[in-house]
Amino acid sequence: MTEAARGHPPNLQARLAEVATRLDTGDFTPADIRTLAAAADDVRGVRARVEDALDTSCSAAGGCSGGRYHAGAVTVPGAAGGAVGAAGGAAGAAASGAFERRHWITIGIIGALLSGVIFFDVDVGLGAFGCAVVLALLKAGDENEAIRLMPWRVMMMVCGVTVLVSVLDRTGGLELFTRVLAGVSTANTVTAVMAFTTGFISIYSSTSGVVLPAFLPTVPGLAEQVGGVAPLAIASSMNVGAHLVDVSALSTLGALCMASAAKHEDSRRLFNKLMAWGLSMTVVGGFTCWLLFTVLRVGIG
Repeated sequence: MTEAARGHPPNLQARLAEVATRLDTGDFTPADIRTLAAAADDVRGVRARVEDALDTSCSAAGGCSGGRYHAGAVTVPGAAGGAVGAAGGAAGAAASGAFERRHWITIGIIGALLSGVIFFDVDVGLGAFGCAVVLALLKAGDENEAIRLMPWRVMMMVCGVTVLVSVLDRTGGLELFTRVLAGVSTANTVTAVMAFTTGFISIYSSTSGVVLPAFLPTVPGLAEQVGGVAPLAIASSMNVGAHLVDVSALSTLGALCMASAAKHEDSRRLFNKLMAWGLSMTVVGGFTCWLLFTVLRVGIG
């Protein structure tokens, strides 16, 4: 197809190619500037012809709203040499954030899950599996792609550590560890020791799912063995110390950060940063709890 048939002025591409060649060789001259100016005039001529064609199309369709716009399926060259028409515009609108049926279905399913957990005591894990099945049946998303994108390494790491700590708790390891701590602690240091200990264990396990359920029941016995310290001070130290390290890469919150990191993020560097934060917070937590609950006795009657 010739340049004229495509709607381009004759020799437009040839002249621009000559200018580009001289630019590459360093032989650009004032004559080339005139060539570019002539090419710009040709482009303006093409634009004028396109606008005239749109005006003609609008007149044939009975007019266009909002000025010079074409109401039909005007096709433009696509990325792969094809054409993008009205369907492509709809797809672009969807890609720009417009809500579709699948989005509303997903929001409704999530709302149903939250309502079931809050008002009907539905197990959140089993309920989530049921909702996933419903979404798959309704074709609200590509389940194969969703499974492929799931952070399996992070999930296996967190679940594995949680199982190991649970085994340690069932076999009496944490209780033995608590007795050892009571033997080396005094009334003035027990808050710092327990905050450091629970924080260190929370680095590689869940605070609310493992650490606090395992340690809080030992508070009355620990306070009795040490003597001279309020049980509330020990419990508060456990709570604060354990939660300060929650963004550790081996804990639940840190694992979620690892799983949600962008693809361009260096996962090893992020892992090291989260671990450094968790380890440093064990010391900060110990000192803070000692200052608040032993020295200042904040909230301790």
